Amino acid sequence: MRVFDIDMSGSIGFFEFLALWNFMNLCNETFKHFDADKSGSLDVNELIKALPMLGFNCNKRSVDVLLKMNGSSLGSKKVSKNQFISTAAYLGQCRSIYQKTFNMKREEIDNAEFDKFVNLVLALSG
Repeated sequence: MRVFDIDMSGSIGFFEFLALWNFMNLCNETFKHFDADKSGSLDVNELIKALPMLGFNCNKRSVDVLLKMNGSSLGSKKVSKNQFISTAAYLGQCRSIYQKTFNMKREEIDNAEFDKFVNLVLALSG
């Protein structure tokens, strides 16, 4: 929820709540769409396809790190819906840090450079 506390007040206001609500809906719909086998989890290939729908293009190595970070209860090869949402929130937090570090608005972010940043952060984590 901290990701949506844009003004860092310690709580979320109405518009921050709307952003959270939209994020949750997008994550739920994306998960449902990419859970092709209806197993209730996403494997590495499904996750690689799902993340770009949320604005994150991660390479295979980065997805492997995300699976290790967030998929422990299902083994390191799959994530549940809650773990998928946690993964997306983590990547969203990376985007917020990137924006603040380089003093950019969301629309000013160069996606290719951000993707490199995320892959670097995850390489350091793995």
